[in-house]
Amino acid sequence: MNRERVKNKDFLHQKYIAEKMTCAEIAILTGIPVRTIHSWLIKFNIPRRKGGVEHWSEEQKELRRQWNRDHPEINRMRGKKHSEKTRKLMSETRQRDKNSKWLCPLHHKRKHLRGGVPSNAHV
Repeated sequence: MNRERVKNKDFLHQKYIAEKMTCAEIAILTGIPVRTIHSWLIKFNIPRRKGGVEHWSEEQKELRRQWNRDHPEINRMRGKKHSEKTRKLMSETRQRDKNSKWLCPLHHKRKHLRGGVPSNAHV
């Protein structure tokens, strides 16, 4: 499909709002990456739907609940809590995600063991 035809507010509005297609469905239809479709929706101020289960019908939600009941092995953490050690490691990971210059203690130990050479350095 012609890229210029797709990069059109009316076309995107018709597919996304009127026909209720997802970005992924529009991407498959047009052969244009999902991320590009999404950025065009933003560019043209086309209101985006919430992702996830917020826009699911009650029937879809019930089907998902039934699937979760039928497959308890998939959701093994339900009703359980992480150990203190695991919570600490998860917290450290979140700190790293917020600050790209932050290194967790494990990285410092590795660097020290290699004589100060970072793990991503090429010799």
